Formats: sequence, C-alpha cells, structure tokens
Amino acid sequence: MRTWLSVVLWIGLVGSACANAAEVAIAISSPQTYVGKSVTLQIAVDGNLKSEPEIPDVDGLLIEPAGQSSSRRQMIGSDGRVRLHNSLVLQYSVTPQREGEFVIPPIKIHTEGSRTITKAVRLGATKSETGDLMYVAIRGGKDRVFVGQSVDLTLQIWVRPYQNEDYGVELSEGQTWGLISRRTRWGQFGDVLQDLAKQRRRPGHGREVYRKDADGLDRKYWLYEISATVYPTHTGRIDADDIRIEMDYPTKIGRQRDPFEDFFGDSGSPLGGSMFGGMIPTDSLFRSRSGLAVTETRPIAAEAVVDPIDVVAIPQDGRPASYRGAVGRYTIDVEASPRDANVGDPITLTINVRGTGPLDLVRAPDLASQSQLVDGFKVADDDLAGYVDGNQKTFQTTIRARREGPQQIPPIEFSYFDPDAEKFVTVASDPISVDIQPGDLLKLDSIVADRKAAPIADATEPFRWDSFAGTTVSDRGFSADELMFQRGNHQPLGMRSMLWLGLAPMLWVLAWGFASRRWLFGWRSSKRRFHQAIDSAQTANEVAAALAVYLAGRLKLDGDHGLDDRVVGTLRRDGQSELAIRTERVMSMGRSEGAVIADPTGDAGLQSMKDEARKIAAAVSTKTGSRPLRTGQLRTTAVLGVVFAGSHLFSSAAAAQDQSSLLSDQQQIAIAREAVDLYQQAIQDPGTSDSMQQFELAAERYKSLAEGGLVNDRLYFNWGLAAQKSGRVGEAIAAYRKALRINPENVRYHDHLAQAESDAGVDHNPTVSAWFAWANDRLLRVVRPAAMRVIGLVGWWVCWVALAASVLIRTPVRRACRIVAVIAVLVAAPAAVSYWSRVLPLARDGSAVIVHSPLQIHEGDGKEFPVQDELIDRNGELVRVVEQRKGWVKIRRRQGSEGWVPDSQLTVI
Repeated sequence: MRTWLSVVLWIGLVGSACANAAEVAIAISSPQTYVGKSVTLQIAVDGNLKSEPEIPDVDGLLIEPAGQSSSRRQMIGSDGRVRLHNSLVLQYSVTPQREGEFVIPPIKIHTEGSRTITKAVRLGATKSETGDLMYVAIRGGKDRVFVGQSVDLTLQIWVRPYQNEDYGVELSEGQTWGLISRRTRWGQFGDVLQDLAKQRRRPGHGREVYRKDADGLDRKYWLYEISATVYPTHTGRIDADDIRIEMDYPTKIGRQRDPFEDFFGDSGSPLGGSMFGGMIPTDSLFRSRSGLAVTETRPIAAEAVVDPIDVVAIPQDGRPASYRGAVGRYTIDVEASPRDANVGDPITLTINVRGTGPLDLVRAPDLASQSQLVDGFKVADDDLAGYVDGNQKTFQTTIRARREGPQQIPPIEFSYFDPDAEKFVTVASDPISVDIQPGDLLKLDSIVADRKAAPIADATEPFRWDSFAGTTVSDRGFSADELMFQRGNHQPLGMRSMLWLGLAPMLWVLAWGFASRRWLFGWRSSKRRFHQAIDSAQTANEVAAALAVYLAGRLKLDGDHGLDDRVVGTLRRDGQSELAIRTERVMSMGRSEGAVIADPTGDAGLQSMKDEARKIAAAVSTKTGSRPLRTGQLRTTAVLGVVFAGSHLFSSAAAAQDQSSLLSDQQQIAIAREAVDLYQQAIQDPGTSDSMQQFELAAERYKSLAEGGLVNDRLYFNWGLAAQKSGRVGEAIAAYRKALRINPENVRYHDHLAQAESDAGVDHNPTVSAWFAWANDRLLRVVRPAAMRVIGLVGWWVCWVALAASVLIRTPVRRACRIVAVIAVLVAAPAAVSYWSRVLPLARDGSAVIVHSPLQIHEGDGKEFPVQDELIDRNGELVRVVEQRKGWVKIRRRQGSEGWVPDSQLTVI
C-alpha cells in the first residue's frame, strides 16, 4: 500500500510539474485503521523545501516523522526545452490513540518562491478486540520471596493460529511469532530477548497446546515460553505493569504480488523498495504457494496475569553487624601480596566472593568495622568497587602493618541472608601469616583511604617522577605554580627519536662504505668518464661520440637516436649558438667518412680535436651550471612566494585570533590557585556533601584552564583527581588519558588511570591481551618505562656499532662483534616491545572516552536517525574516533560496532 501511495504521489508531481500546476500532494495509506495501528501519511513537494512543515496537533492522534525523507531529481522536456525539477517526499507515522473519526487539517508548505496549503485528510479508527485470540501469563515457582532473592519467572504467551478455509492454510508457530509487534513492552524479559536477537535467535519453538476459549471450547493454541531470573528490589507483590504483548493479527490472506517489486527492488529509488518483502513471514507455507501473502491485519494486545508472589523484607532480628545486604549463599577467600613487608608498606588484599545471588549487587566487607584487623593494620574506610567474573566478584584494597614482627592477617568476615533457611550466615576467610620488618611509620599516612594525610604538593617541593612505585595511588596533586607551563602531546616517533634511531645504522653504512671504497670509486662521475674517454680515443669518431654522450647528460637528453643533432639543436634553443657551431664542427669531423683529419700529420689533428672537445665540455658545464631562471620559473617562484607570505600572514592572524580568546597569565594563575584551594579544602574532610561540591568546583576550574589555553600533563592530572573524587569517573578517565597523551611514561598517571578504570569496570588496555598487559605492568614497576626506553636505545646502538666493527675488523674479532650484536638485539627487542606496548596505546591519536551515559548510538549524525544501540553505565569506556561532523562523532567500539553519538557525551583524547 505504501509503495502504491508513493507511486501515485510521484506521478502527480511529475504531471503537475509539466503543467506548471499544483506543487504539493498529500495522501494517507489507508483511511481506516485500528486504535494503536499506525498508517503512513506522505507529503510530496515539487521544488526545494524552504523549511520543515509544522504538523498540527490532532486530539487522539500521535503524528511522528517516519524514517528519512526521500528525494528525486527529474529532467522534464517541454517544447524542446529541458528543465530540472527537485521532488521530495516526507513521511509521517499516524497512530490513533482512541476510537473515532479524525481530521488532519491543511498543512502549510513553504518552498522557494511559493507557499502552498495541502488539503485536509480524514482518518477513522476503531478498537480491535483481542478476545480469545491471545492470552499472556507469568508463572513463578514460589509464592513468597525476600527482597534480593532470585526468582525464576516464565512468560507464557498463547496465540490462536490464524486459519483460512478458502486456501486451506494455517499459520505455523514461526509465522505466528513473526507477527508480534515492535510496540510490545517486554519488561524484565527484554534483556533475554535482546541477547537472543544479538545471536540471531528467537525464543524456543512454540508448542501446540489446547486450552478453553471464551466459549469454553478446547481450541488449538501456539504456546511460547520465555524464562528470566529477576531479583526484587522492594517489598510488595510482583507485578507486570511494564509488560504488554501486541500483535498484528491477520484478518485476510490472498494471492497478491507487489507489481513494483522488480521495478523498485534495489534500484536506489527514493520509494525505498517493496513493502511486502518484509511483511510476509518467511516460512515454508508461503514459499510453497507462490504469491500467497497477508493482505490485512488488525492489532491485538494482552497484558500479563501474574501468579501471586509476595516480596517481604529482610528481617531485622539476628542481623549481624557485618551484614551489607547480600542475599543468597556465598563463600569468601582472601589473598595477600606481598607477605614480607616493612611497617607502613602497602600489602594488597584481594577479596574473592563466590555465590549464587546477584553478584553485581554484592558489596565488599566493611574492613574498618572488623576490630581484629584494625588492631594490627591500617585499613581503608572506603566502599570498595569490584568486578564480576562468572560466579565470583573480586575486590582489591591495601592495608599497612602498624607494628613489626611475625603476625597474621585475621579472618575477613562476610555475612549474607540465606532465603531458603531464612537466617543470617557469617563466613570468614582463612588467616594469612605475614612477616613485617621495621620501617618508616610515616608511610602509614600515605594510604589511599586516609584523605586527610594527602596534602597538595607545595611549589617548593617539586614532584619526583620516580616516587610512586607500587600498586597504591596517592591523592596528592600539583600546586598552582607547578601548573604554569605549556607542554604538547608526546610524539612516539618524532624528529628527535627518528634522529637517534637513524644515526645508529648510519655508522654501519659509513663503515661499509669505507670498507668498499675501491668498488665504490669505480662508479666515476660523468665528467671524469668523459676525460678518460677522450684520453683513450684513437679516432675522431670516438672523440665525437664521447662529446655527444657527455653533452647529452649535461643537457638532460634521453635516448641514443639522433643524439648529435639533438645536442646541437638544444644548444641553439638555449641561446648558445657559438657553442652549437663548434660542437657541430666536431660532430661532423667525427662523422666524416674514414674520420680523416685535415692535418697531414694525423696525430696532431686528432689531438687538436680532443682539445676542442675538452673546451666545449668546459664551456657547456659553466653555462649549464649557472643558467638563469626562465620566465615561467620566475612566475612560479613569485606565486609560491606570495602564497607562502599569505599563508604566513593568515596563520599569524589566526594565531592572534586564537590568542585573543585565551586566558591571560594572571587569569590562569588565579583560577589555578582557586582550584587547588578548593581541592585542598575538600580533601581534609572527604565524603561530605560540601566536599563533593568543592571537588566538582575544582574539576570545573581545571576544565576552564584547559579550555582557556593552558595545556600540560600536570593540569590534566589535577583535573582527573578532582573529577574522580566528585564521582565523575568518565571525566576523570578522560583527564588521566589526556595527561598520559602528553607524558605516557609517567607511572603515577598510569596507576591513577588503572584505578579509575577499575572503579568504572572498563578495560584498562583493550589493545593487548590481558595476560601480557598484566605481566608488562609488573615488569614496568621494576624497570620504569623511561629506563626501558634507554635500554632499548642503548641496545639498538650497541647492535649497529658491533655490526660496523665487524665490517672494519678482520677475524677473529669479527666473530665476537657479531655475537655482541646478537646479544644487543635480544636485550633491545623485549625492551622495545614492553615500552611501545605501554606508550603507543596512550600516545596515539583518534581515541575518545565516554563521559556521559546512558549513551544512544544512532545510525547517522542526527537524532532523527534510528537508535541502533544504547550504552548503560559505560562511563570511561575508550572508543576509536572514525569521523567527526558538526556536533556529532562516529565511533567504533572494541567489539567492532560503529555509530554516531553527540560530541557532548565524549571527550576526544
């Protein structure tokens, strides 16, 4: 129907264009429909649309744009003249919300040079009764559960198969399932269906059952069942208010073929192809009967009837102090590393909780409330973030011993509520023995959780780049004075790096050249070859040939055919007539029969010819070496000079314009000091609402500094600290990555980024495998990236120096030099791989970080394009930037999916 409607509109427009009559046509796909069933309204415009038409509101109708508009350009001939017409078709979806007769009033259309009003459109809507065609129910195996307890629910959908006695057919269960409408609301079963859709699967095959209809008669139905596990979050009775199953149930089938299917199939027509191809369920019934199609449908809907399941609260009686809301059955084990440490040194605790409940809702044990642990160790008082892997959730934190000597990390308690036994259970890990040596007690104050012991760095105490080893991270930032400098992005292969890398093989090239100097000197210059040929010439013909070859090279002439004449002609064309005459004389003497020389002595005549050839060669060398620029060359040079000067002036003006929008030095230092003061005040008393506001204000101040022209890694690091403290983890990850984009070797920045990404639950380094990243991080904690770079560079130089020595020095030392080169390669290669694996992912361009979610990914660069995916809780995820347009960015995720998102929800690194 929609295809016919489009064709009618196009034909009407072409006719109106030929007749210079109406410029607008409007039509609706059907004048009658059902409540909730959409029809298509199309407006065809002949000409360039000046603005989008305003569709009036109609009580009882929901009118929305339906997909992209289609356009066509027509060449129309009239009286021997050809004119170009642009045509546009706008599509809208019209959905009745209630029964009744509706009128869509005339719509004003503004085109270039004219204004037109469409005619009114009438639409009638009736209510479609579901009756006994479909039933929906939700079954549960329990009648009473606790908040947070898992409940296995089954959504059951009974659909009465459509039968047609005229053709003797019945829709199969697959065809019937295909009739379920996109308007269906699946509620808590939506995630299950989305997972199946991504795997290109549908719920298990519907099975044939019999149940009583409205008249009490047993009827055949297709029964579809979908299972899901839910975890109630509040008390009361489980309901299904967010579940409504809708279906476009057939009312008529017939032998019908879309007459425009072949014509518009894949031709790129603005009509978009045949509508019937996607309407008929592709099952064996219709494939076996050519042309049989669903021709009419009506919407039916049903809401679910839910088995009574009461959700009750977790009891208060008997609740242990260590209980933090876990429901189910769990075990806990703890690992400590290292087990040999000094007093005040960090000991990493890895807490693994395994169980059958909702692990994503499980919170870490409150270590600060476990008295035995606090007596011997200083612990963090934060709510730890963890990550789920299968049936296990892992948390990590650090503790520090208060006193020396052999001691034990006491058992860590974890409490949960067992809903089957209806009681609280407390489990504990095994104690862990550790050996603590004497150390600096002041290290206790640097624990991450002790926010009050982390002051802002003072300007008189410069930051030590090598003072942040280990797995802990510090809240300490840079002072305002330390932020006042500019530093651009790191270039992994900049000119300086290329120079150092290129000089080493040049040593080998020089050594090889020196060792092969005799062979190389055999390749003489053309001038030397010419003089040698003249000296050895025995006849006038050889003298003329040597001169012709030399002059051809100087004059840049190719080929051997007619070389003498071309040399003389080129000299004349360049204004060297005298040389041309002298050259022609020598050439003619060489070409004369028998190469006879006028001098009776013979040898004297040959010698005079050689002298003349040498003089001609010298004169040509002098003139061609200082030839003046031709007019065209002068013109080109002048144009290039003007272009260069203009571009320089333009760039200077642009730079001046950019500078005018930047903050002054006084403004920068004032904002920096304000940001540092806000952060320092908030860090003294973290966790309060006032401190959170101060962290947010500090982050905003650092952001304004970056936008105002101050660019360096320390500024971005301070910005990341403030953003992370304020809970804006996506913004913090983006700031840390910007800092590492400038200084990718900094271990402290890297540790903060890893901590923030762990809190956000995103991959830290998605470009390499997990085991390699883990091993490389451990290695780079022992050998810093800067040291690894030096090792790789020194190994590179030692390799080439040894190879150069092996070329110059004879045996037996040559063998030793080659062994040294091999050893240098074996040392330099792993160092280079380790260094580049850390630096390259951080220093490359074309990446961005999601800073605001939920994030809708569109198929095109605009909200009018369909949403192909929606990301929930993905703040901090790293994506690749494929393309940027005004206000929109095309991204590629790690899984390979691509789409367009607003640039306001990303930070481009």
